[in-house]
Amino acid sequence: MDQQSYQATQQIEGQNHQIAGRDIVNHWTIDPNQPKLLSLCTVEELRVQRDFSKEIIRDAEAKIWGSLPSKILMITMPTWFFLSWHHSSVGQWLFYAFILGVIFPGLTQLKFVNRERPVIEIERQRLNNIYYILRSRKIDER
Repeated sequence: MDQQSYQATQQIEGQNHQIAGRDIVNHWTIDPNQPKLLSLCTVEELRVQRDFSKEIIRDAEAKIWGSLPSKILMITMPTWFFLSWHHSSVGQWLFYAFILGVIFPGLTQLKFVNRERPVIEIERQRLNNIYYILRSRKIDER
């Protein structure tokens, strides 16, 4: 826990509970911008967070599979395999078609996947944590 998430103030009071000649009282306040721990959430808050995490996963997967390189690959990969399988004389044009239609979109698609994969993994871990917290509270949800 870092310094910014908590503010500690100490008050020195000279009444009843003397510790080394003075009373020290710590007041801890949680910064409202910090996310609430899942273990401290109510069941309803966990359900809302679960739905939000599922939405984030859907959006990230839509960014991956709805991108232009993905659509190009869905067309060019089967076409390239069909042409290379049916034509025994693989010409230079087929090689260029492979470079333009498969390699370039594939590398761009890989960039999308690498950017969105950590988001998906974090949200799936959060979904697992929510599931285990709900199970520990004897709430069985699917």
